[in-house]
Amino acid sequence: MKTFKKILKQRSIDEVTILNTIYEDEARKNPESAAMYTWKSAESFMQWSRRRSSPIVPGTLSELAEQFGSGLLERYQRCDELIYKGCVEDTSGNYSIVFASKALIRKTLDMEITEIHVDATFRIVPSTPKCYQLLIMHAMSIPIVYVLMERKTSQAYYAVLHFVKVNLLAEFRPSVILTDFETALREMLIRHFPSATAHGCWFHSNQAVWRKCEN
Repeated sequence: MKTFKKILKQRSIDEVTILNTIYEDEARKNPESAAMYTWKSAESFMQWSRRRSSPIVPGTLSELAEQFGSGLLERYQRCDELIYKGCVEDTSGNYSIVFASKALIRKTLDMEITEIHVDATFRIVPSTPKCYQLLIMHAMSIPIVYVLMERKTSQAYYAVLHFVKVNLLAEFRPSVILTDFETALREMLIRHFPSATAHGCWFHSNQAVWRKCEN
C-alpha cells in the first residue's frame, strides 16, 4: 500500500488530471492496495499533495509567464507539450499570454479548414492574475489558441496576432474571418491574415439591433 500511496502522491503533483481519475486509474492496476486505501481516504491526501506543490498565485500575467518559464508549471501539458507558448508585451507595456497545442493546430489545419472565428469573453477570466479578457481563436469551430490579455487595444491585438502568426499559424491562409464588430480586433486580424475577408457575427449583429430597439 505504501507504493500505491506514493504513486498517487507523485501523479497528483506532476499532472493536472482530475484526482479521482488518477485514483481510479491506479486502483485498476493495484486492486489489493485500493481495497485497503479507498478513494475516501486518498482524496484529502491527494488534494493536499497537489496544493502543497503549486506555486503562489501570481499577481500579474508577466509573473505568470515567469512561473512557466522557470518550470514551475510543467504539469500543464497536452500530448507531452507545454500549453504555454509565450508572453507578449505591446508598445504600451501591457502583457498577454498565449496558450495552444501545436499538435492540435497541425491536425486541425490538415483538415483544410479555411475559416478562422475569433471571439473574446470577460466572464471567465481570473481575478488573479489580473487580466481583461480571454481571446479564443477557432479554426471554424475548433478552439486552437487561447490568449489572456490585460487590454483590448490595437497595440495589444497587434502584439498577440503577430506572435500567433509567426509562431503558430505561419502556414494558415484563411479565406474567411468571423468575429464581432470590434474595430481594433477586426483591423488587426485583416492585417495579419490579408487573404481573408472579414464578416461580422450574426449573433452580435442581432444583439446590437435589439439593444438599439430597446433604447
